[in-house]
Amino acid sequence: MTLIYKANNFPILQNRVYQDKFDAINCPKGNIVIEMDNSGFVSNSEFDESKMVYDQEYDNSVPSDFFIKYYERIGKYLIEKYHLNETSTILDIGCGKGTFLNLLYDSLKYKGKAIGIDPSYEGNLIANNGKLTFVKEYFNEKHLEEINSVSLVLLRHTLEHIPYPKAFLKELFYIFESKNLTNIPIFIEVPDLDWIMENKAYWDFFYEHVNYFTKSSLLDCIEDAKGIATEIKNEFGSQYIWAEASINSSLNKKLQIPLKEVSFDFSNEIKENVNKLKMAIAPNTALAIWGMASKGIIYTLHLKEYNIEPRYLIDINSNKQNKYIPLLGYQILAPENLPKDKELSIICMNPNYYKEIYDTCVRLALKFTLYTPNLEQINF
Repeated sequence: MTLIYKANNFPILQNRVYQDKFDAINCPKGNIVIEMDNSGFVSNSEFDESKMVYDQEYDNSVPSDFFIKYYERIGKYLIEKYHLNETSTILDIGCGKGTFLNLLYDSLKYKGKAIGIDPSYEGNLIANNGKLTFVKEYFNEKHLEEINSVSLVLLRHTLEHIPYPKAFLKELFYIFESKNLTNIPIFIEVPDLDWIMENKAYWDFFYEHVNYFTKSSLLDCIEDAKGIATEIKNEFGSQYIWAEASINSSLNKKLQIPLKEVSFDFSNEIKENVNKLKMAIAPNTALAIWGMASKGIIYTLHLKEYNIEPRYLIDINSNKQNKYIPLLGYQILAPENLPKDKELSIICMNPNYYKEIYDTCVRLALKFTLYTPNLEQINF
């Protein structure tokens, strides 16, 4: 095993914020030991599945214009590619709060049926005149009992949360085979490990992601489950992988993706980045971290290891505002809470939102300088 990243006693769930500061500080913890085996597969060897509870307090939604447009682009692509219409049925495994499925109906006027399955879902179980159904459970074969056909399976940002992804895909694909459902297209989306490595983004390693995929290792999982991969590519500013495949397929196709060498060790990178922060940011400014999803939480935790405490933690998700982040118990604020009379050094956690954050700061008339997590200054 090749060690890539290590952190002890970090939160089990980064996308779980707390109403009470005491509960936040005393949140469940676990060790993160990211290692690569000889086949090139990367995972957290300290992961304990029994600790994971995805309940209604889990929230990874991103109410960003950029992200909504990205969702719309995925939806349009899938509707056109798979000819989804009033006779279609979509099965979304790990649908979260149902944001993407609702967007298909509300923004893209999808006319067919859809079933969203996720234990963390909250809201009405039936929507869109009975065409959209939600099930607050983990997926199992009983969910296919009353379905005669499936037009598309969605597995978006789910596979990285599941231990033994090869075994999971094998079981999933076998369920369709046992129901005599053939040539079922599946759309898989996961974060791209190559992007993490190339950008030295140690803040993208966290407990709830047990697996980390490259295009090559994701292809290996699909083929090991006897699926036929038809296309694998990067999207979302190269941060994500889109993989399209066929379950129980009659296709005769074989993709070739070379295995990239993963040799970067983050053990020194965190210390070096903190030192860059001390040099880049003027001492008379107030430090703010913008983006309190997983990236921002992990980044802030590592700052605390070096006795650096941001003055402000910012997120546009109203469900997170005025609540407390795990382990440290810092409070999350809305952008409007940032002071107009102070010089602010703002670290923006995701490059896809730099322009959106910049425009918000201008609108709020803030005195600010924006930085990437690697402490490069952002200018527009």
